[in-house]
Amino acid sequence: MTYESKLSNIIARLKEVKASNPELTIQKISEHTGISPSTVSRIFADGSENRLFQYESIKPIAKMLLDLDSLDEGAEDEKALKAIIQFKETAIVQLKQQIEDEKEKHSKKIEKERASSRQTIDFLKDQIRIKDKRIDILFEAVEDRKREYKELHQQYVDVMQQLLDNKALIDEILRGKQNGKG
Repeated sequence: MTYESKLSNIIARLKEVKASNPELTIQKISEHTGISPSTVSRIFADGSENRLFQYESIKPIAKMLLDLDSLDEGAEDEKALKAIIQFKETAIVQLKQQIEDEKEKHSKKIEKERASSRQTIDFLKDQIRIKDKRIDILFEAVEDRKREYKELHQQYVDVMQQLLDNKALIDEILRGKQNGKG
């Protein structure tokens, strides 16, 4: 088998693997292999089996998707499946890391919100304590006013009683004087 036919065969197999796995995008393959997206696009373009590529350009993709290290390795489906599994395992590890990162980010955010809520609650508790003190002071002032009112009322009653007693005494004195004159 010639170099060109081996290369053509590998490119055809790469296309089959990519076609059966929609998650294998040009960008993902490029990121995973280090091959530029434009080169990856040319390799997977229509008719690329008939183009001449350097094997070094295709080798990382063949390693990734077909687990091939050279042009002379067999075209077993098992190798292709291993490559797909390896790619998916890598993707799973990346997704797990993303999930952990998101969990950590959200945990930090929740903790900040909890701390902020605690501060708000503490502030509101302090405000309630201040208002309770003000209410107690106002209640004491009302009680003081009630006592003062009662004292003033009692003094008023006492003064009125004295006035009535004095009036009665004056009336009695005046009657006695009138009686003494008359």
